[in-house]
Amino acid sequence: MNPRQFQALATASATCLATLIAFALQMDDPWWAAISAWIVSHPEKQFVFKKGLMRIVGNLAGCGIGYVVATATAGWILTQWVIMVFAFSAAVYMRFTARYAYAWAMFWVILALTVLTSEQDPSLVSEFAYFRAIEIVTGVAAATFVSITIEAWRPDLAGEGKPVGQVTDADRRKAVYPAVFGGGAALLILLLWNYFALPSIFQILVSLFTAMAPTIAQMRQQISMRLGGCLLGGTLGVVVTGLGIETLWIWMMLFFVGIYFASLLHHNETEHAYIGTQAGVAFVICMVADSGPQQSILPVIDRAVGITLAYIVLACLLVLIVPWVRGQSKESGSNVTMAKG
Repeated sequence: MNPRQFQALATASATCLATLIAFALQMDDPWWAAISAWIVSHPEKQFVFKKGLMRIVGNLAGCGIGYVVATATAGWILTQWVIMVFAFSAAVYMRFTARYAYAWAMFWVILALTVLTSEQDPSLVSEFAYFRAIEIVTGVAAATFVSITIEAWRPDLAGEGKPVGQVTDADRRKAVYPAVFGGGAALLILLLWNYFALPSIFQILVSLFTAMAPTIAQMRQQISMRLGGCLLGGTLGVVVTGLGIETLWIWMMLFFVGIYFASLLHHNETEHAYIGTQAGVAFVICMVADSGPQQSILPVIDRAVGITLAYIVLACLLVLIVPWVRGQSKESGSNVTMAKG
C-alpha cells in the first residue's frame, strides 16, 4: 500500500468513525461531524492536531459569540443581515491574512450561520450552537484518534509540511478585494434565498466561502474543480441513497468505499486535489442523514442542488464583474488582484 492509499484509508476510517458516533448520540446534523473528520485528516499527525485545534477553537468561539449576537438582535432582520455580510467578508479576509487563519475564518463563518439560524427561527439558536459545537469536536476527535492509532504503521508520506509564507502589507491590501466580493456574493445569496426560497442555504453559504480565492484566475479554477467534485460526489451519493439500504453495516461499507476513493483525489499532491475535496464533502452531505442512513432521495437531491447552486451563482458573478474590474484597473494604472489571471 502506497502512502496515498494509506492516508485515504485513514481518512475514510476517521470519517466513518465520526459518523457512527454522531449517529449513536443522535446529533442534529451528523454530517458536520463527518465533514470535520474529513477536512482535518492529513498525512502529518502534527497537522491534524494543529488544524483540529483551530477548527474547535474557531467554531466554539463562533457558536458562543454567535449565540450572544443572534439573541441580542433577534427580530432585527436588517441588523442581522448586516452582521452576516460583515462576518462573511471578515472570514474571507482573515483566511488570507491572519496568523491563525483557519480558526479566524471558521469563527466568522459559524457566527454568520448562527445569526442566520436566528432569522429563520430564534428558538433554534441555542440548539444550533450546541449541536454544532459537539459535532465539530466529535469529528476532530475521531480524526485525531485515528491519526494517533495508525502512527506505528504509517509509511513515510510527505516529510515536512509546506512552509507558511509571511503575510505582508501588500497581501493585506490585496485581500480586501476578495473580502468585499465575498461579502457581496453572500448578500446576493441571502436576497435570492429570501425571495426564491433557495434550498440548503447553509450549504450554499459554506460552499461560497470555500470557493473564495485571492485572484479571479484562482477563483475560476476552484469553481470549476469544485463543480466537478459536486457532480462526482453528489451523483455517487444520489445513486447509493437510491438503493434504499436500511442495514447500517452495509450502508457504512458503501459510505467507506465512497470516502476512500474521494480521499485518493483529496490527498493527491496536484492542483486537481480540490475535485476530490469537494467530491468528499458532497458525498458526505448527500449520504449522512439525521440519525442513520439516508432513506429518501429527495433531501439528497435538495442538498446536492444547494451546494452546486453556490458555485453557479459565483461563476455568474465573476462573468459580470471581470470586465468592470479590468476597466477600473486600466483607468487607475494599478494591478488589481481580483483582475489578475
